[in-house]
Amino acid sequence: MIKNSINPEKLIHQLDETRTNGVVTAEPDNMTAEVVSKNIFLPWKDLQEDKLKAVRQIKTTAQKREYLKHAMNLEMNYPTEDVDAQEAKTNLTRREIFLDLMLSTISFSMRLKFTHIQTSCLVSIVKYVHIAACELPGPPMLLAKAYTMFEDLLLKHSVERPPFSISVFSYADTKAINAHMVATYFRHLKMYQYVFGTINELELDPTTSVALAVPAARFKSLSAATAHTEAAAAAQEDTADADEDGGTGGDQDAAAEETGEKAEEDGEQESAAAEAAPQLAVNAPNLPPLQNVLKSREEQDMFEKALTYELVKIQKELNEKLAEQQEAFNAKLAEVEAGGLGSARSKAAAGGKKK
Repeated sequence: MIKNSINPEKLIHQLDETRTNGVVTAEPDNMTAEVVSKNIFLPWKDLQEDKLKAVRQIKTTAQKREYLKHAMNLEMNYPTEDVDAQEAKTNLTRREIFLDLMLSTISFSMRLKFTHIQTSCLVSIVKYVHIAACELPGPPMLLAKAYTMFEDLLLKHSVERPPFSISVFSYADTKAINAHMVATYFRHLKMYQYVFGTINELELDPTTSVALAVPAARFKSLSAATAHTEAAAAAQEDTADADEDGGTGGDQDAAAEETGEKAEEDGEQESAAAEAAPQLAVNAPNLPPLQNVLKSREEQDMFEKALTYELVKIQKELNEKLAEQQEAFNAKLAEVEAGGLGSARSKAAAGGKKK
């Protein structure tokens, strides 16, 4: 029975989409691919009879490589122009290795004296298995799955059972092809996957939150606030004494006012010195002023909204934590009170029994 578990046509269609950036180009009329019951048949898919005749007439290997490069459109599949130098070098290496694989397959077909249709079919089978196993994005295909795909395609072209399969290869041909592929391609599948595999790189660009650029809140120093509070308290005491004594109230008021003004001047001087010193947020040294960072009014409004949201969020979390702590404290207090009341009642009961 012919297995239909793997359909490589979908995989190759996916590869074509990635190579053309989402634009799937239509195949020329001479590259026909008959699709019957979701099965693909590969004779004349990549190399037509005239191209195979031309390849067999070429004498040198270098000329064969150059002809196959254009015949199989490898310049589009492995571009070396309009790309960066590293990608061009990688694509050139991949193209040369792929040409080695195709020439090896054609040479094997010539040694076994395959017909043109057999050679074309075998070249397409090897090409499709290679692309699906090595070049599709994502994790590399397992060896067993790749071999199963190759086996499916080979069987579909070895048994005359239309519309599910056609007879291109004989039983002896199938055995020879299987032995050749196991000894050459599948034996080095990991190396093919290493060269042709897609590398996915994740780039992270860390950015500093705009909230860190906000200067820290500027409060008066503790000494200035304490001096101002003490001066105000002394002034109130002097005023009260003056009301009680009556005689020297004016002098005491003047002294209190002078003391308060001196404390305020000291506090203002310390506050000015504190404001003159650079006070930036933690982990944000040498940051420019906020007006230089957010120049437009729209950016400033967005920043104010974001900052307000963060402050409200922090305040909400703080209130929730304080509420949890208060509940835990109340529960503990109730537990202690209940324990103390129970102990007092037990003592009272014990005293009553003694009497």
